[in-house]
Amino acid sequence: MEKIILFWITYFEEVYNNLIINLIYKQNIPELRYDRFKEEWEEKYLKDVCVINPKTEVPEVFNYIDLESVNSGILTDAQKIRKNDAPSRAQRKLDKKDILFATVRPYQQNNYYFNLDGTYVASTGYAQIKAKENSQYLYYFLHTKQFLNEVMKRCTGTSYPAINSNDLKTIKIKIPSNNEQKKIASVFSYLDQKIELMEKTLMLVKKYQNETIKNIFDKQNYPDDWKKVSLNDLGTFYRGLSYNKEEVVEKGNIVLRSNNIKENQLDFSSDELQYVSKDIKPELMLQKKDIVICMNNGSKKLVGKSAEYNIIINEPITVGAFCSIFRPNNKLSKFLFRTETYKRNIYYIIAGSNINNLKNSEMGMFNFYIPTDKEEENKLFSLLTNIDKKYYLLEKEIVLNKQLKKSLLSKMFC
Repeated sequence: MEKIILFWITYFEEVYNNLIINLIYKQNIPELRYDRFKEEWEEKYLKDVCVINPKTEVPEVFNYIDLESVNSGILTDAQKIRKNDAPSRAQRKLDKKDILFATVRPYQQNNYYFNLDGTYVASTGYAQIKAKENSQYLYYFLHTKQFLNEVMKRCTGTSYPAINSNDLKTIKIKIPSNNEQKKIASVFSYLDQKIELMEKTLMLVKKYQNETIKNIFDKQNYPDDWKKVSLNDLGTFYRGLSYNKEEVVEKGNIVLRSNNIKENQLDFSSDELQYVSKDIKPELMLQKKDIVICMNNGSKKLVGKSAEYNIIINEPITVGAFCSIFRPNNKLSKFLFRTETYKRNIYYIIAGSNINNLKNSEMGMFNFYIPTDKEEENKLFSLLTNIDKKYYLLEKEIVLNKQLKKSLLSKMFC
């Protein structure tokens, strides 16, 4: 009996010790890694794996990168200036493989991996980081949630939270072998290149889309068999549902508002939807192919934006009073809301007014030219619809790749 008891005590001690060892070990390896790498990662202070803000000499002429020059890791603008004309914050002369870490509002993660030819100087709003090992690995580690959390703990200020370089140096990070660093960096570098290429392609598709619509509907002269029509001829307008704040509920009838209209698409994200307890009149129930239009907004440039309701939600759904529904009887109607003619008409109505508000009666009088021949109408509709499909599919693929990157950032680092 004593032998049996001793056996189980020994067994449970071994299981317990192995469990503790595994828990400790798992703190120093990532959730997802390549099989050939087995070593535990080392924990080091950031200051031990890089040089932060080295002293540099500002050249006489350079390309200047300020905090507005970078968006989501992409350099969107760099102004060429002379040293004497440069702002006092232009202090950080860059070398290839430098990392720019935005120390102001770091939660935006507008950091940049510099690898360009030419002479560039960055603002002191960035911490200039020179990695001692793999610079790309370090750049991607700086985008992990765990690193950002440590940064935010050390930030001061509310409207513009910022971290200073001395506090940045004290953050601990975990470092694998140099070979594993290279492997991890290659994964994220590939994803970034893929996303950047797709985003450039998306911009080209968007440009082609806009030019095609312009060439069809914004011409000076139209074929003889095209006719002049108003939006009143092409459909019916309905102003959205009025309700008060007491009628806003956690679950009820769905009401779309102007913030649900994004890039000619309707956004049905749960945090963007509003629910009300008020009944919806039958004519205000959204139907497939209806066009949702922003009629009132604090920003003039957002008034008139539109999107087609092209899916079916099996719940009562309408639009709020700051929006209107246009129910078309012509398949080309939705493209007319993207024309320069449409935008000009909007501008003329609200340009001289302090109230950014459109009326159904005003919009109904907007005039356009469309073909009378049904075959031509169908061809134009097919052309424009196919461009739309390419645009939305590419946009969806970009979102999926960004989600993949976010997921891998949480699993390939520890």
